[in-house]
Amino acid sequence: MSICLVSLPFASSPESLSDALFDRALLLVDEASQAAIKRFYHREDAWRGLIGRLLPRALLNERGVELGAMSFDRTNAGKPFVTTPFYRDKLAFNVSHDHSAVIMAFDEDLTHGIPCVGVDIMKLELPRGQTLAQFTDMLEDQLSRNERDYLASSPEDPLHAIFLLWTLKEAYTKSLGLGLGFDFSRIDYDFQAKQIKIDGEVTKGWVFYVFTLNELDGSRYQCALVRGADSSKPSVMHHSGPGIRTLDVITLIDRLSQTIHIPSQVAQ
Repeated sequence: MSICLVSLPFASSPESLSDALFDRALLLVDEASQAAIKRFYHREDAWRGLIGRLLPRALLNERGVELGAMSFDRTNAGKPFVTTPFYRDKLAFNVSHDHSAVIMAFDEDLTHGIPCVGVDIMKLELPRGQTLAQFTDMLEDQLSRNERDYLASSPEDPLHAIFLLWTLKEAYTKSLGLGLGFDFSRIDYDFQAKQIKIDGEVTKGWVFYVFTLNELDGSRYQCALVRGADSSKPSVMHHSGPGIRTLDVITLIDRLSQTIHIPSQVAQ
């Protein structure tokens, strides 16, 4: 299990994300992906979507697969997966992004035949115009009774606790390929026991990671990662991330651009 992380410099160096760089990067994805990315109204959203599609392509390219030979599909719930021959059943990945962060988790250890990976990342800040109490009330229906009681007990860092819960629930349901189609209140994280229950039962066969990433374009992010494991063994919770590889956005685009011919008028 590994993580690739790209920090888009929207705050620190927005001029580096030029239109020319965006146009060059857009040529690295298929036409359907290009059309989807062009539908974004805000350029920052388009950048996040574009980098989220480039990361799995970079992963396959590093394993010797040419861009033209790569193929992907989506489940009925919209979760992308690799359909490239040989790697279809040997590589699982998932992507998440928020603000300046784009993160991809991937797993090549599918010895148990469980290609289940889910990741979620969120900037540690309240939505604009909302207080902590308002934000907590908005999420109340998606929290278990145990989680609501814990938040009501005034934990040391309530904002971090809320984002830990939400990213953990998102990552778990994404690993199942369900996303928001799953009732989040069925997932119960016990902060004292460091244990996760689903429908009141302690989970088995999962590995959970929850951790904070500091100083990404000047901000802190909460991240959760979930992968399937041996269903006969108890689930494991880690409070630090697995190996994280940070990629510079320009380096990522340059490396992939070297694998195809980019017209000179676009490459400039």
